[in-house]
Amino acid sequence: MKKILGVAGALLLSVFLVAVPVQPATAAGTGPFYVGAFGGYTFSSEATWSFAFFDQFDADLQETWALGAKFGYAPPAVRYVAVELEYFYLKHDIDRSAGTSVSVESGDATLNNFMVNFLVRYPEGRIHPFLGFGLGVSSVDVSGTRTVLGTSQPLDDSDTSLAYQFLLGVNVEINRNWSADVTYRWFGTDPEIHGGDVDYSTNMITVGVNYHF
Repeated sequence: MKKILGVAGALLLSVFLVAVPVQPATAAGTGPFYVGAFGGYTFSSEATWSFAFFDQFDADLQETWALGAKFGYAPPAVRYVAVELEYFYLKHDIDRSAGTSVSVESGDATLNNFMVNFLVRYPEGRIHPFLGFGLGVSSVDVSGTRTVLGTSQPLDDSDTSLAYQFLLGVNVEINRNWSADVTYRWFGTDPEIHGGDVDYSTNMITVGVNYHF
């Protein structure tokens, strides 16, 4: 799957570079505002479920795609920083969950994430390495089945909790209006689902395109 993601990202970037003619760089560079869309894939996703009256266990999360959009601003007077408003969507299958001796959980988990990102980037030239930190909220909806002492019951619950992420990537200007970026993300949140505290985290590689104005 990682090879498939790498090939897909390379093809996406190649097609976009061919479709949008590269223009000579100008002194003004790209505009300060931008909107973007991105997609990617998770890896090393983890969710530790802790209950008050049962032992904690690690849910077996299946890896999944990520899709998102963002709006950003890079102040012309402070070109080393940028601020972004971002939304992205994840949906994990919880499969073959290795629960406690008395409780087993299975189903799926949907995460709608709303973030504010603060980036520090190298502003010169057309290639801009960056790193950043994001803070926001995650709306987590879990549906499936919970089996306790051999008895199954519906597991349908949701919670909105604090979310946070770290970002490391590179943005490449294609012309005055368009750029592309590749980003590594570590994302985490801690919802309370069905009476248990969930410590969730995942790693992501995302590829995106941005329109500057």
